[in-house]
Amino acid sequence: INAEYMGGFGFPQQMGWLARNEIPINEADVIHSATDFEILVFLLIVFGCIFVAFLTARTQPPFLVESGATMLLGIVLGVVFSALGRLNLLSRVSFNRSAFFYVLLPPIIMEAGFSLKKRQFFSNAGSIVCFAGVGTILSAMIVAFGCYLFSLAGIIDGLDTSGPLESLIFGSALSAIDPVAVISILGNPDKLCSEGGLFYSLIFGESVVNDAIAIVLFDTMMLFEGTKEFDSTTSVPQAMTWFCLISLASIIIGLVLGLATCYLFKHADLKPYHHYEVALLSMTAYVSYVFADMLKLSGIFSLFVFGIINAHYNFHNLSEHGRITCHHTFKTMAFVAETFIFAYLGIAVFGVGVHRTWRWGLIFVALFFCLLSRALSVFLFSYLLNRYRHGDAQITMRMQFCLWFSGLRGAIAFALALTTDNDVIITTTLAIVLFTTLGQGGVVKPILRYCGMVEKGSRVTPAPLPPIGDDIPEENRSFSRLHYIWRKLDEDYFKMLFGGMPRTSERNRAFQETITPSVGAPGSETAYPFTPVP
Repeated sequence: INAEYMGGFGFPQQMGWLARNEIPINEADVIHSATDFEILVFLLIVFGCIFVAFLTARTQPPFLVESGATMLLGIVLGVVFSALGRLNLLSRVSFNRSAFFYVLLPPIIMEAGFSLKKRQFFSNAGSIVCFAGVGTILSAMIVAFGCYLFSLAGIIDGLDTSGPLESLIFGSALSAIDPVAVISILGNPDKLCSEGGLFYSLIFGESVVNDAIAIVLFDTMMLFEGTKEFDSTTSVPQAMTWFCLISLASIIIGLVLGLATCYLFKHADLKPYHHYEVALLSMTAYVSYVFADMLKLSGIFSLFVFGIINAHYNFHNLSEHGRITCHHTFKTMAFVAETFIFAYLGIAVFGVGVHRTWRWGLIFVALFFCLLSRALSVFLFSYLLNRYRHGDAQITMRMQFCLWFSGLRGAIAFALALTTDNDVIITTTLAIVLFTTLGQGGVVKPILRYCGMVEKGSRVTPAPLPPIGDDIPEENRSFSRLHYIWRKLDEDYFKMLFGGMPRTSERNRAFQETITPSVGAPGSETAYPFTPVP
């Protein structure tokens, strides 16, 4: 242990007596203390980013969103640490594949599935699948082969020209969009106009499905990494086949484990034991993710479906206290994970680790193809979908423009790029995320107001807890024949086995009577010092 070693932790003068060996020391204790200091510094950074995001959400500056504010703080901290010569302090907090896929990503995906507004999602399921499913694959292919052809022509450098595999990995990472800034600007969807409500449904549904599809597509392309031969005429169709099979098997695993969890909660009567409810639901969610990943499938799809199933059935098996706790716990964990990534992203601009190789030609070409692919998928699919959508369900031209402009790249794209260990892909993705988050994200608020997606002068209001029961009266809703059959099966069989709120008003009243003792009835052991959410 010497002064140079201790200097790497940022305090050589304070502990210089250790280097001079004035007293006997224990090397393990010194390393432990230095590690504690590193963790403390990074926790303070994350705390600062969360507080800055809170101030941004509270004051709502016209050209700045929460993710952009977090990133800017990371950039400022990167400048400070660079000036002080202490970037090596943060570089020890490594961002590796295991940390991303097993610590940061599961809370984000679980929160997306558990907080999904099912009625808005499934009423626009066809449009969402087109934008998030086919559109994501189309975007990845356009970016990949566009950059690959430019590299073959010698216009840009930085990507492997011996085959398109590296370009396909790069395009798959950039296909992950992150419209979290747009969703935060829209706020509570229940207070939007009809056009703004449809826009919220489309952009939110696309964001949650896009994350899962982009990650599975990226993992599928990474399966071919290390192979000596990659023929685009045969390997790409093979990759798409693997992609479909992996997705289908992962969805089945999430469905089975989700229904098993709902059945357990329905018949175990855990409502009087709130901390057991939250603990068991959190653990079973993580089991669905790890189990699918262990089988070399997609834990993302499995966990997403698990979250949707539990939101539909198991949410009503929980006590009122359990619902509130689960809702805020999943949302908080997802927010902290995204904040961690954005903070790291801002600091990485100044070279934390080895991200120092910048290819500006590749950056501009990739950004052009990102915007082009987004435009093609939005305007083309909107034209095709409008042939089957009528009246207020039409995707208007100004809504299409907002959808195109909302295709920001963010935390997921950068995290996927980091798992490649390719310096050029990392810095290019970082530059595109910076441009879309700070540039597009900065002006998206006035654009949404100008296009009528958000009323001018209105302030963002937080979305409420998911409602108990159906939020649309039965007499005001129309259903297709297939939807009617599903509702009949769901009402008469599935909800009896797995739980859930009956849809008819008579059954709703009967259900409310059965849960009244567990939501704070006077004299009960589960009485709460607050008014339950209606």
